[in-house]
Amino acid sequence: MSLQGNVRRLSLQDINKDHQGTPLSNFTDISRVRSITIFTSAIYIMPALSMFEVLRVLDLSDCNLGKSSSLQLNLKGVGHLIHLRYLGLAHTGIKELSAEIRNLQFLEVLDLRSNYELVELPSTLFKLRRLIYLNVYLSKVVPTPGVLQNLTSIEVLRGVLVSLNFIAQELGNLASLRELWIHLKDGSLDLYEGFVKSLSNLRRHIESLSIGCNPRETSFELMDLLGERWVPPIHLREFASFMPSQLSALRGWIKRDPLHLSNLS
Repeated sequence: MSLQGNVRRLSLQDINKDHQGTPLSNFTDISRVRSITIFTSAIYIMPALSMFEVLRVLDLSDCNLGKSSSLQLNLKGVGHLIHLRYLGLAHTGIKELSAEIRNLQFLEVLDLRSNYELVELPSTLFKLRRLIYLNVYLSKVVPTPGVLQNLTSIEVLRGVLVSLNFIAQELGNLASLRELWIHLKDGSLDLYEGFVKSLSNLRRHIESLSIGCNPRETSFELMDLLGERWVPPIHLREFASFMPSQLSALRGWIKRDPLHLSNLS
């Protein structure tokens, strides 16, 4: 196959399951591609990332990058994609995120959900000052200390595991946060107090809040701290608690001002 002219958007779909595949190298010019989406079986014919000079969207979601070391090489050179805005690596089986990601200064969306063996975000992630959306839902990611507090543009943060008080407090620096899905890894009093303190700093924009925990390690009393020390912002649309909770202050929130939660849907 040979393509003439400048290709802007490229989608690779290989439905022949018996095809072993060789990387596509006979395109006349794919250096100007802005967006590339690889479907599951086509990962074997994916061109080297070094061939793309101005790529803004790279979507490898559901491609098995963890099956063999050779497939991991498909991410080699990701740091070369300095114009990248969107990086989709959901359900790819990756075990670690390349430190090269620090070079992606314009990255806005990083989707890492459902990577069950991914346990750590590299410390270099804090350099992504334009990151708006970070999703690590259903991964086992515990952020490296100091990473979260520097993601000052983040608006959506999903699936982060928090096990230390000072990491819980870092959330309070994310002033633009609109949506937070968080899992508190243990039931210590310090952790909850740090988390509640952070929530108080997020009243300006937060619209959706989802809290989970290990129910075996959490008491009703600890979760009730949320009700005693935090008044939800008037623009809160969604509140979900996947943990044992009396949340006795809920009645107080409503009684204080029946219109206060008027945006809750």
